[in-house]
Amino acid sequence: FDLEGKRLWVFSAGSSGIDGVATVRLNSRNTGYFIGYNGGGGVELLGADGKRLWRQDVNGNVWGITGLSGGGSLPVLAVCVGPSDNALAFDLAGKMTKEFKTGEIGAFGAADIDGDGSEELLTLGTTVSSGSRLNVFDKGGSLKWSHPANVTGTAFLNRPFLFGSFGAAGPLLGVADGGGLLFFKPSGTVFGTFKEKELISSAAVLHRKAK
Repeated sequence: FDLEGKRLWVFSAGSSGIDGVATVRLNSRNTGYFIGYNGGGGVELLGADGKRLWRQDVNGNVWGITGLSGGGSLPVLAVCVGPSDNALAFDLAGKMTKEFKTGEIGAFGAADIDGDGSEELLTLGTTVSSGSRLNVFDKGGSLKWSHPANVTGTAFLNRPFLFGSFGAAGPLLGVADGGGLLFFKPSGTVFGTFKEKELISSAAVLHRKAK
């Protein structure tokens, strides 16, 4: 849809169930759409016009996907959950280029939290066995920091990450843990928590113009 609500195109996934869609920057002007399928359907990248660019098999359900933008000469990657619960990274031609040793993942995200122009990969364990941990990886696949991210004992849902600059507090990475928001500094130290009586399963940052 365009910003006025006009439908621009429709893509049919056929018999495969779509678990998620993420945007991927194809070039300076065009955005692509990265699709993760249920039931062993793999992953697929569509162009800005909704036409298929490539499709690759992934053994198992693709529960989580994200785009990962590079800085400078670093390439843009499309990242998904792999069969061993690690993250698989594909380049824009559909070639698998990297495997992030993430362990069990329930949610994916990406943000340039350290301001170097290249996004970090954010992964979230959502079960007891995964430790309900937030892991932050650089684009090379190295773990930058890891921290427990569940302060309420409830399940993470939907898209739980948010990142932005919050006035005097500066840049913060937030995680919706089901019962509130847990905020981290870019270094990985806990900044604070916000608890709410109602379920918080996803969150977003609204940008306001300075007065």
